[in-house]
Amino acid sequence: MVKERSAIEELARVQVVQEDRSWKAELIRYLRESILPEDPIAAKRIKFKATRFTMIGDELYKRTINGPLLKCLDEKGAAYVLREIHEGSCGNYSGARSLAQKVTRQGYFWPTLVKDATDFAKKCESCQRFGIPRVIISDNGTQFQEKAIVAWCKELKIQQNFTSVGNPQANGQTEVTNRTILQHLKTRLEGAKSSWVEELPGVLWAYRTTPRSSTGETPFCLEERAFDLTMIEEKRDLAYARILHHKGLMMRSYNQKVKPRHFQVGDLVLKKVEVSKHVGKLDPGWEGPLRS
Repeated sequence: MVKERSAIEELARVQVVQEDRSWKAELIRYLRESILPEDPIAAKRIKFKATRFTMIGDELYKRTINGPLLKCLDEKGAAYVLREIHEGSCGNYSGARSLAQKVTRQGYFWPTLVKDATDFAKKCESCQRFGIPRVIISDNGTQFQEKAIVAWCKELKIQQNFTSVGNPQANGQTEVTNRTILQHLKTRLEGAKSSWVEELPGVLWAYRTTPRSSTGETPFCLEERAFDLTMIEEKRDLAYARILHHKGLMMRSYNQKVKPRHFQVGDLVLKKVEVSKHVGKLDPGWEGPLRS
C-alpha cells in the first residue's frame, strides 16, 4: 500500500484553492462548471474524455472497465507514487509494465503513466546495475520446479537450466538456487548487508504481488486486458499527437509545391465545377475558360 504523506495532502488542498494548471484542469472545469475551450475541436475532445471521469468532492477520478475508480494525480503526485511503489518499503524494482500495473492496482492514474513508468525504470540505478538474469541454473530440487517459480521465470523470460545434485562445478553461476531472491535483496540493501532479515518479508511480498504473465484464460490475463483498456487514453493521446504532427508535415510538403498565382481583371481562368451541379465521374472538373 502506498504510504500517504502530508505533502501530498497539502498539495491537494492548495489545488482546490488555486487554479489547477495540470492535465486535469480542463476536465475539472467542464465537470464542475460545464466550461469548454473556445476551440471546437478541443471542446469536442474534452466532452468525449469527460465521460470516463467523475468528480468526488474536490478530487478527479477515472472510471475503469472493471469497476474501481482511480484517483487522478498531477505531475508531482505521480512522481512520488512511482518512486514509492518502485523502490519504497514494499517495492521490488519491477519493470516498467509491472510498475504501471501496480500503480493502477493501488488506485492511481494519470495520462502518461506507462511512458513515465518506462522512463523511471530506465533511470533507476539499481535496475540498470543488476538487471534480470537471462539464465538460472539449479539442481533438480522440487522447489525449483514449482508452478510459482516456473511462472515467474516465464514472466521475466528467464531460462531455467537444471544440473545434477551435489555437482556445483556444473553450475555456470555457482549454485544460484536463491539467485532470484538475492537479486532483489541486493538492490534494496546496498551497504546495509546485515539487514537482509528485515528486508526479506518486503522482498517476498513484492515478489508475490508482482503480476504474472500467462497464455491462457487466467485471472491475470483478464486483469491484463482490463489494464490495457484503462491505459487506452494514453495511447489515444499519443496517436492524436502523431496525427497532428503528420498533418503538419503534409501541409509543409504541400505548401512547398504550391506556386501562388495572382490573377488580374480580364485574365482568362478555369473555374472548378461545383459539387451541387452533379457532374459525372468522367466529366471534366473545370469549366471555362472564363474571363475574370
